[in-house]
Amino acid sequence: LDLIVMDNVVEHLPDPVEMLRTLGRYLTPKGRLVLITPNMTSGHFLLLGRRWTPELAPHAHIYLFTPSSMAQLLSQAGLAVHTIGSFHLPTYSPREGLAGLTSGDVKGAIWRAAQELGGIYGRVIATGPMLYAVAHCADDVKSPGPRATNEEFFQANGRRHA
Repeated sequence: LDLIVMDNVVEHLPDPVEMLRTLGRYLTPKGRLVLITPNMTSGHFLLLGRRWTPELAPHAHIYLFTPSSMAQLLSQAGLAVHTIGSFHLPTYSPREGLAGLTSGDVKGAIWRAAQELGGIYGRVIATGPMLYAVAHCADDVKSPGPRATNEEFFQANGRRHA
């Protein structure tokens, strides 16, 4: 495969190293693996901690990542980092905040205001709440196993290759 994207998945895996090793077998020599996950160095997390989002609860997220821990994970899986960074989410408009207050959802409006503060802090320290990494098979790392074909990938995942 030329591209595999895991958007908000890796943090839920009981053994992310093994999963990434397996996925690496399906990448073509120039293929890329893209991971997106919450960023534990973000302004949101640094300001709000686990109050940032209920998704950070232990029953929802098994692992939490920083840029350096993401690089280490990819290396352990036999993948080379192409790039790691973060991105910001769109801000809430003042109208959205006021809508929560006027509808009586004070708790929700306070939560949104806290999220906005985390976003502002994240922009000040130039670290967004979402971490991304792009990796490829490392030339200097022994292959995690024999290369698999696209057809083998689709058979293993119950889909037909078109």
